[in-house]
Formats: sequence, structure tokens, C-alpha cells
Amino acid sequence: MHCALCIERITMDNQITISVQSLTINESLLRNCVAAFCATLDPTVDQINDIKTALSEAINNAIIHGYDGRPDCFVTVHASINKGTVYIEVKDNGIGISDINKARQPFFSTKPASERSGMGFVVMESYMDTLEITSDKNGTIVKMSKKLSTDFTSRKSESIDFTCRESEYTDVASSKDIISKNKSKKLCK
Repeated sequence: MHCALCIERITMDNQITISVQSLTINESLLRNCVAAFCATLDPTVDQINDIKTALSEAINNAIIHGYDGRPDCFVTVHASINKGTVYIEVKDNGIGISDINKARQPFFSTKPASERSGMGFVVMESYMDTLEITSDKNGTIVKMSKKLSTDFTSRKSESIDFTCRESEYTDVASSKDIISKNKSKKLCK
């Protein structure tokens, strides 16, 4: 049995939108903002790392390929949580992808002379539950989703107990004056 606060954390619907200038140094800002946003569902470390890795690939694709490294453009990330699933959308208004199927193939890169591996979409697809790419000459939208673990009792690698329990506490007005003792209050541990 979970307390009301725990249930709210599990089922909370929420969303954020962040736009940043298309500078590679802003990739970590977006990645960490979305990770912090997802933390409200208390995901595993592996789930956060999966999201951050996939998001990093999508943001870098927008900056490097969509805008060809032009710093005067913007990348927008929209993230939402709905019933324990995080939905992430990365949008640019760059040159677009002429052949999405070809771009999704391992080792394909529009910049083979650079140090790009051509694995961006493959990485996104492997770390997220869903991946959808739409693109035209006005830009690209990458949509990803991942179901986050909300069954706190089934985690094998973590020993967090979010069950409710009766807890005793003491209110102290000063070091000598005790106002009340042994009052019960529901707390999430």
C-alpha cells in the first residue's frame, strides 16, 4: 500500500518545454534538465542513463546535422509525463532529413569526414521504448518515449522502501520544553 504522496508521484501528469541556442555546450543542460524532470517518478539509474543517452543523440543531431553547427538557431525539447511514461520531443527548424529510412541505418552519416559514427538513431531506438522521426525541409522532430519503473517493491538493484508506515515524532519548542509526544502521522519513507 502506498500513501497519497507516493501515488501522486507515480501517476503525476506534468510537462516542460525548454528552448536553447544550438550550441553543443547546451546539450548537457537539456539532457540534465529532462533527467531532473523525470526524477519525479523515481526511475532507476539505468532508466535515467538511457533517457540521457538517447536525448544527447537527438540534440546533437539537431545541432550538428539540422543546423550544420550554426549557433544562431534554437533546439526545443518538450518532455511530458503521463501515467508513468515519459514522452520526449526534440525539435529543430534546420534543413531536415532527406531520407529518414537511410538515416536510421547503422553507420550512415551526412558528415562521414567528421568524427560522427552514424549511430544516433540506432542508439535512440535501443535505449527508448518508442522512436518516431518526422522531417521536411523546415526541420525535424524526434519523438521518443520510455515507461519508467513505478513498482518500488520490485526493484532488484535498489533497496528503497516507499511503503507507508505509522511514525512517531516529537515537537520541541526549545531544548527543554516538549510540546507533544507520540503523535502519529503517515509518512513516506
